[in-house]
Amino acid sequence: MIIGSKNYFNQLLETDNLQNTNQSIKQSKMAATHTQKIINTFTTLVDTDKEYTRVELSKILTAVYHQITSDKSKNTDDKPKKKKLKKEKDSGDEVEPKNKREPTEYNIFFKENMSIIKEEFPDMTRQDLMRKIGEMWKNKKTL
Repeated sequence: MIIGSKNYFNQLLETDNLQNTNQSIKQSKMAATHTQKIINTFTTLVDTDKEYTRVELSKILTAVYHQITSDKSKNTDDKPKKKKLKKEKDSGDEVEPKNKREPTEYNIFFKENMSIIKEEFPDMTRQDLMRKIGEMWKNKKTL
């Protein structure tokens, strides 16, 4: 049964390779997307007779991806880029410092209680400390 399924699998791969070849010809006539280019290049590099690990396949796919995307950046250099408008700063004008938003009630509550909670529970993780302060805040709001 295993031999029969291997033969069936090989037939599927051969059919798939034939279809990929036909698709490659069609796609070369049309503008292919980057995803199509990546998949086509990847399938041509992978030897179906060889056993690959997930890591090996990942390395091949990564290399193909970088190759295709680096080609993309070379092609886009021909197109004019949009320039971002920059705000001009007059060197003679004094720049006012940004106004910080006032702390919320929760920010004040947090600042006051964090050090207290840390002293009470020195072994708690930061996440647990935040959870504890959140519970305290919730209890305070319900009162």
